[in-house]
This record gives sequence, structure tokens and C-alpha cells, in this order.
Amino acid sequence: MTADFTPVDAGMHGPVTPASAPSRRGLGVGAIVFLVVSAAAPMTTASVSIPTTLAVTGTVGMPLFYLIAGAVLLVFAVGFGMMARHVRNAGAFSSYIQAGLGRPAGLGAAVLALLSYYLVQIAMTVFLGVGSANVVSAVTGIDVPWPVLSVVLWAVIGVLGYCNVELSARVLGVLLVLETLAVLGVDIAVGVNGGPTGLNIASFSPTAAFSGSWSVALMFAFLGFVGFEATAVFRAEARDPERTVPRATSVAIILIAVFYAVTSWMIVTAIGGDARTIGDPSALFLDISSSYLSPVMYPVVAVFIVTSIFAASLAFQNVIGRYQFTLSRWGVLPRALGRLHPRHRTPSASSVVVSVVTIVFVLLAAVTGLDPMLQINAWLSGAATLGIVILMGLTSISVVAYFLRHRDAAASRWKTVVAPTISAVALGILVAVVLANFPLLVGDTTIAVALVGIVVAAFASGVLGAIALRRRRPARYAALREN
Repeated sequence: MTADFTPVDAGMHGPVTPASAPSRRGLGVGAIVFLVVSAAAPMTTASVSIPTTLAVTGTVGMPLFYLIAGAVLLVFAVGFGMMARHVRNAGAFSSYIQAGLGRPAGLGAAVLALLSYYLVQIAMTVFLGVGSANVVSAVTGIDVPWPVLSVVLWAVIGVLGYCNVELSARVLGVLLVLETLAVLGVDIAVGVNGGPTGLNIASFSPTAAFSGSWSVALMFAFLGFVGFEATAVFRAEARDPERTVPRATSVAIILIAVFYAVTSWMIVTAIGGDARTIGDPSALFLDISSSYLSPVMYPVVAVFIVTSIFAASLAFQNVIGRYQFTLSRWGVLPRALGRLHPRHRTPSASSVVVSVVTIVFVLLAAVTGLDPMLQINAWLSGAATLGIVILMGLTSISVVAYFLRHRDAAASRWKTVVAPTISAVALGILVAVVLANFPLLVGDTTIAVALVGIVVAAFASGVLGAIALRRRRPARYAALREN
């Protein structure tokens, strides 16, 4: 029996018409990939995440782990892409979970996703200020407080987020190309010249890779992909979204996996295949770029690290703005967030709210006196990571549940059941790994327990809110979209 897959895009504000929806047909596969890959911050991963992971875990298996993570997420993308064809709104995780597991789970996922994305945005805005302050100090010798630079760059991000998303895509495209070329330049230089022991192939050996704290390394490999799921958030502005969103998702995953695998392989090669030789991980990539290319690359790469964080922050600014727009149209958030700018045809009001919430919490973080990187950034990034991994696992389960109830005669069982089941199991294991290593991820056991509690409470509040809505305001509950 084949179900009726007519998409429903009506909510408390009525159907989404061309006049009430974000500008369509503007974004192709390339533009969406730029927006999503920018959120993955390639230069930041190459210069901060990979060296730190190598130093902390002592394993040289990061190249292999990035390929494993990419393979798992490509399987995940099969079901994710199928849902993009049948759930036609920009809620991504929350929309898909609601379609498969019901309104309460969907609203719980919406709250958790919004919390996770905001935590990422606040953490990156703090990181942006710290990184910029370091560059300014190194170039001019002037010490500028990091909150000042966070506010300045936040204002630029806010303006770009308010404008047409295609402007953001063009800005992100330029920054992404520049930072990618810089990393590729280092990769090619190391590949051509080799390291102290030549090209190191031990990274792809299971024996060498699965040594040291390999489970932590695998966890960090998956973290490098956080943000790829945002392809679905831009479906209302995508050209031919039924094709564009699935293709952009797969392309983004492949690009991230290959890029990170090659880059981590070259870093391992440059250090001679022994992670124990790493001194200061924060300076490792800068030193490699200076040694293999030119001393001039040291300040250039330092600047690109800042622009990489800027690009990631701008990407998440757009993602959160569109997520809030969708929740507003569900009737969950205030009606004003569902309004569009008359000229830009983008959820500009929602973007303003993102800017205000972000800067308020960044300023609060600044006055606490906590270490901006070792505490604020680590804690918020860790909690966001846990939330997003949980959402990916729930999404895979939802895909299976949805297509078991709604048969799609045009789709194979591989796309609707087998692949989502495989990804659900793999991501379930990943959730267990993240929880087991969460204290290491955030650096404090007490804080880890508190953050896990916040993540669980966010999901539970959405579920309980939906149940309360069903009892007290059934008409509004019924308006929550569920295909």
C-alpha cells in the first residue's frame, strides 16, 4: 500500500505561500555546500582540532577515523535525503523526528536542536574574540580584550545574517576558498617533501590506528562533521529542494571526510608518525606551514584561523535564524519570528533575535571570569556535540518508523529501512562513546554531569510541552506539522 506523500506546510500561520516563504530557487548545491562546509570550519579543524586530538589521544589513526565517520554519515544521509523529499519544511532534525516518532518527540527535538545550535554559536563567538585578540596582539603588539573583538565581529555577522542569504553564501564562499587553499597548500607541501620518515601510512593501519585512546579520537572525528545536517534547513531557499538537499548533504559529507582525512594524514606525516612528539598542539599547524611553505605563512594561517571561525559563526547564524522561522510557523515560537523581510525574503527578524541572544550570553560569559577557551568554549561545545549526536540517532530511528508506516513504492528498502537502521545502530554506539568520554570532552566531571542534565532537560521540556499543549490547547497541538 502506498501512502499519500502530499507535503503539509501549514501551521498556526496558515500555508506557506510564495509570499510567506523565504526566497526560493536562489541556492543550488554549490551554495548550500559552501554554507554547510563553512560551518565545519576547515582551517580551525586543521589547526586546532586535529593537533589537539592527536596530542590528547596519542593515536595516529585520525585519517582512518575521518573516513569511517564519513562512511557512517553517508549511510545516514540515505534516509536523511529520503525524508527531505517527503517532509517539506526547514525543520530538519525536528521535522523528521516529528514525522517518524510523533509530535512530542518532534517538539523535544526542536528544543534540543535550538539549544545545541545556540551553544555552538555562543562558543564560536567567544572563540572568535579570543582568536582575533591573539592575532591583533601578535601583529601590532596591542592587547585588546577578547569581548571587544567578539562584539565587533558579532555586529558584522549580524548584518550579513540580516541580509539576503545569497550574500552570506558569497562571503562564506570567498572565506572558505581562501582557508581551504591555505590548508591544501600545506598538505601538498608535506606530501611532496614527506616527513622525517617519508609518507606515513601507519594512519591507515588498523593496528596503529586503534591504539592509544582510539575511542576518543573516533568521537572527535565525528565532531568534525557537526553542521552538515543544516542542508535541510535551507530547503525553502534551495533550487529544486527535493534534489538539491540530498545531493548537497552527500557532497558536504564527502568533501569534509576527504579533506580532513588528507589533512590529518599530512599532519601525522609531518610529525614523523608519532603523536607523542607533539609539544604545543595549538602551534603545530602554524609551525608545519612555516617549515614546509614559508615563514610568511605563520601570520597568514593565524589570520585564516580567525576568518574560519568567522565563516562558521556566520553559517550558524543563518541556520539558527531559519530554524526559529520554522518553529514560529509551527506556532511554537512567537509569530514575529515567522515574518520575512519584504525585500530580502529572508527571516531577518529571526536573525536579529539570534544576534541579540548570542551577544547577551557572550557578555555574560565575559563577566564571569571563566577561561574563554578551556571552560566556556569547551563546556558549550561539548554539550552541543552531545545534543546533535543524539538528534542524529533519533533521526535515523525516525526514518525507519516513518517508512514502515508509509510505504514509498518508488524507493528501495535500502533507502527507507536498511540504511537508516545501520546508521541508527552506529550512531547509538557513538552516543554511548560520547557519554563515556564526556568528562574528558568538557574537562570536568561535575560540569559534565550538569551539561548532560541540561541536554536531557531540553529534550524533556519539549516533550512535556507538547503533551501539555495536547491537553490544554488541542487546536494548537494539532497545528504542529506531522506528515
